[in-house]
Amino acid sequence: MSGSPVFVESAGTILVQTAVDRNSVVPGDIFTYTITYTVDSENIAGVRIENPVPSGTIFVEGSATSGGNFDGIKIIWDMGNLSAGASGTLTFQVRVR
Repeated sequence: MSGSPVFVESAGTILVQTAVDRNSVVPGDIFTYTITYTVDSENIAGVRIENPVPSGTIFVEGSATSGGNFDGIKIIWDMGNLSAGASGTLTFQVRVR
């Protein structure tokens, strides 16, 4: 499994990486996506990170960390204002159909 695409909305530069905790899955398996972010060189406001639920999977309710909300298609984190050098990790889980 590879990381799914991440959309970041911000007025500055954020470095983002995604990873998944398994290389292969079978129907019924639950696996975790991890998104790491680091604010590059300046304070930024209004940061929003979105990650779609991969096709062939179902979002595991309540699994998004740090206030992530599932809108039926993607998980959304409204991060607000972040300082230069700020970093963090966001996770969510999905079940293979």
